[in-house]
Amino acid sequence: NIMNPFYRDMGFTLTEIAEIRKVFGIIASMIGVFLGGVIVARLGLMKALVIGAFAQPISNLFFAWLAMSGHNVPVLFWAICIDNVAGGVAGTALIAYMSSLTTVGFTATQYALFSSLYALPGKLIASQSGRIVEASAIAAEAGGPIGALKGLFTRLPPESFTAAGAKLGVSAPAMAAGYTAFFLYTALIGVAAIVLSFMVAARQGEIDRRAEAEEAAAKPA
Repeated sequence: NIMNPFYRDMGFTLTEIAEIRKVFGIIASMIGVFLGGVIVARLGLMKALVIGAFAQPISNLFFAWLAMSGHNVPVLFWAICIDNVAGGVAGTALIAYMSSLTTVGFTATQYALFSSLYALPGKLIASQSGRIVEASAIAAEAGGPIGALKGLFTRLPPESFTAAGAKLGVSAPAMAAGYTAFFLYTALIGVAAIVLSFMVAARQGEIDRRAEAEEAAAKPA
C-alpha cells in the first residue's frame, strides 16, 4: 500500500495518521456506505453505479492536493474522509450490482468469483505503485512534462518529502511531483470506470425496456 509511505514521506507522525485513518476514516466509510444505500434506494442501481464511478477518481485528486500541501493535518483529514466516503458510496453500489448478477442457486460462488475478478486489476496496479512514484520523481528531477509540476512544491514544509527525496537521490519538490503524478494517473484510470459504468447503465436500460415490452405484449388485450 503506497499510502502509508506517502503519509510518512510528508512528515506525518504515526499518531496523526492513526487518529485520522482509524477514527475519522472509519466514520467516513460508514457515512459513505449509508449514502450509497440511500442513493441506490432513491435513484436506482444504475445511477448509483455511475455516481460511484465518478466519486472514486475525483477523491484521488484530493491526495494530489495533500501532496501540494505537505505536512498539513486538516488537509490530511479532508483527503482521507472524502476518499473513504467516496469508497463507501462506490463500494455499496458495486456490491449491489454484483449481487443483482447472481442466480439463486449459486449466489455465494458467483459473488466470490465476481469479487475476486473486480479486485484483481487494482491489486496488480497497486503492486507497482511504488515504482510508478519513484520513476515519476526521477523523471520530474530530470525535467520534462512531470518536471513542470515541481513549481507547485516550492513552499513545502521542510519535513515534507526531504528525507524520501534524499534516499532516492532527488529533490523534495521532485519527490512531491512524483506522488502527484501518481494520483493524477490513478484519477485518469478512473475515467475507464466511468465509461464502463455508462455502458453498463445503457445496456441495463435496454434490457429493462425489452422486458417491459415483452411483458406488455404477453398481457391479454
